[in-house]
Amino acid sequence: MAPINNYQYSFAGFLPSSFPQSFAYFENEVINWGIARKIIQHSTSRAQASKANEEVDELLDHTSALRAIRQAKACLDSKDIEIFNRLSEMEVELLSAIEDDIGDIIVCLIMVASIEGLDLKNCLAKAYSEIKDRKGEMRADGKFYKESPAAPT
Repeated sequence: MAPINNYQYSFAGFLPSSFPQSFAYFENEVINWGIARKIIQHSTSRAQASKANEEVDELLDHTSALRAIRQAKACLDSKDIEIFNRLSEMEVELLSAIEDDIGDIIVCLIMVASIEGLDLKNCLAKAYSEIKDRKGEMRADGKFYKESPAAPT
């Protein structure tokens, strides 16, 4: 699959090749981490959802900054190589922060699911089941437009 906006980036490539990289492995490790720290036993799903919300706020800040940097880079002319290079460094730093934000959100969601005795994979499967047949498209204005049902004839 081609990267969106021609950007492909992940720190996962820095993990040792012998490191298990399945989602199930990391989910289990996060659950064990939450049990060891008594989060699952003593926290609430509301508290963990609130923490996830804080992490989403950070993600919003970082994605907004990333968009601004990409827009600034697009406006530079070829003589501004130093500025372009600095903006590129900032872009990499923000992508790292975004990757961390997404991971933190997933950790919080795993905690919520575990506290409530749910399986995150089942939650994802349920959500996909609800959206898989939806029709529509994202337009240039940034809004998703649902396809209107056909009028009866």
